[in-house]
Amino acid sequence: MKAIQFSQSVKNPNIKVFHNVCDEGFTNEMHYIFKSLNINRLRKLQECLIPAIMERKYDVFIEANKGTGKKFGYILPIINYISEMKMKSTLENEENPFAIILINDIESCKKVISEILRLYPGAKIIRLIGSDKEANFIKEINDGCDIIVGSIIKFYKIIQPINYSLLKKDILKANYFVFDECENLVHGYWENYLKFICFETLKKQLSNQIRIFSTCALEDYTAEMFMKNYARNNYIIMKFQNNLSPGAGKSLTTFPVVNEYKKLNNYQKENFNDSKFQNPENCPKVIFTQPQHNIVVNNYTNNQQITSNQSYNDYPPLPMGHLFYIHHNNSSHQNRKKDTFCNVRYNPFRAQLVNPNLSVFPRSSNLQNSPFNFQYQQHDIPRNGKYEDKINKFNDFTDIGMLRRFEVIEIQLFDLYSNLLTVLKHIFNENTNYKIIVFVRRAEGCMYGSYLCSNSGIKSRIITKNHNIYEVKDNLDYFKSHQNIVLFVEDKFEPSIMNEIHSHIIITLNISENEESFENKVKYLGDIHRNGGIFIIMGTSTIVSEEWIIKRFNIFNVTD
Repeated sequence: MKAIQFSQSVKNPNIKVFHNVCDEGFTNEMHYIFKSLNINRLRKLQECLIPAIMERKYDVFIEANKGTGKKFGYILPIINYISEMKMKSTLENEENPFAIILINDIESCKKVISEILRLYPGAKIIRLIGSDKEANFIKEINDGCDIIVGSIIKFYKIIQPINYSLLKKDILKANYFVFDECENLVHGYWENYLKFICFETLKKQLSNQIRIFSTCALEDYTAEMFMKNYARNNYIIMKFQNNLSPGAGKSLTTFPVVNEYKKLNNYQKENFNDSKFQNPENCPKVIFTQPQHNIVVNNYTNNQQITSNQSYNDYPPLPMGHLFYIHHNNSSHQNRKKDTFCNVRYNPFRAQLVNPNLSVFPRSSNLQNSPFNFQYQQHDIPRNGKYEDKINKFNDFTDIGMLRRFEVIEIQLFDLYSNLLTVLKHIFNENTNYKIIVFVRRAEGCMYGSYLCSNSGIKSRIITKNHNIYEVKDNLDYFKSHQNIVLFVEDKFEPSIMNEIHSHIIITLNISENEESFENKVKYLGDIHRNGGIFIIMGTSTIVSEEWIIKRFNIFNVTD
């Protein structure tokens, strides 16, 4: 993707950036309100979110932590639009509400209503909350309103045929549909309401209707997966995540990063040269700055990567196939047990590089012969087309369920699949043939992971609960008969036919593993001459610091 840098003097022609409320686009009425409320500046998030919504060309996905101004960011452009329409002699939408804001939490609904009335006291709001019957809400809507704010369940009941026929206003033609706190709308029965509204109801409505999705963080979806499912128009994905602890921007150092296409053996020679660790000139690709604000613009701007307000370089990949040592800033993590067969890789944006001599592995003088080196034995392809080494066939695992190496990689949710792809690329850069099984929480995640692999030239297959037995068998047969291939498996998918499948590496994505589920997955590891397999857990800080992992592998030098 092309990188574009925003600054005070340079603004992208497609996405404007507001730096204060005096920028163009707001009505005179809104300027008066800003002055009366003493609102002069916008937050960094709002500088990009507000103009993007005001352009009314895209559906918008905004992901940021609580307290960053998301609600103000989507309320303000909606109110400005209402003000603009009411100033015109002929209203284009006088019969219908301008916006519908749906949340599944009553307290959040009250906060949104309070913010709307603070900014625009004259707004007529219908509150779809409480225990009133649908008939009472319908009567209020028929009397006219500017904005509807309420529970997604109440709204679902209102638009059912038996109730919708009683409405005199076509509320489905609202100019804006906002789904706030989406992280709570994609689980369990809540997701059924979201799918019904987006798939069955709104798909037939106005082409200029804008959908806005706001969230703190999605657990099971990437933003791209979510918008492909629920957006209708061209869409923008904005991610404002604080990856650095306060003041960490100055203390972090750059470290060597393996290019995706660079041979790993060349990297290893540089990796242990201490003089190159702290010298940024040797690592120009990685630049740590204060928190990055990422905006992904799909379709309309031809898949460009836009970054606002900060200098930017690609996130450092997580290189596999060589020793890579990171410790957490917390002092309790500095002393690692030296005889542990476990490696914990913390998020690079929350970590510092340590001297490679402070390894979590016992180190031998010859790294190539180290039992913890990622390399397997080299194998040849004989005449019959079956993979063999000098002694036995590559496909014939001599044992199963033997764990040789355990990896824990801490990631941010919005970087989950990009980091997975980086790991897979580094694994397949090795001069050995691997089979990899990746366990994902949801079927959509399996599909998205396979899609990324396909775009990167990596063979993959999927098995989920949505597949019938014949599709499962075909995909498993393909996996068994090929090398350098990834099998994406929906978590807890356990048909008996899976018992015949084994791999050299198992990866789990953001799955809350316990010891029992871990043991169930380890059995899919294949072993060749007691070399064992590799198990990798990739997840957020909550998942990677599970108590059973710490105790079982003693990764923080725990003593009795």
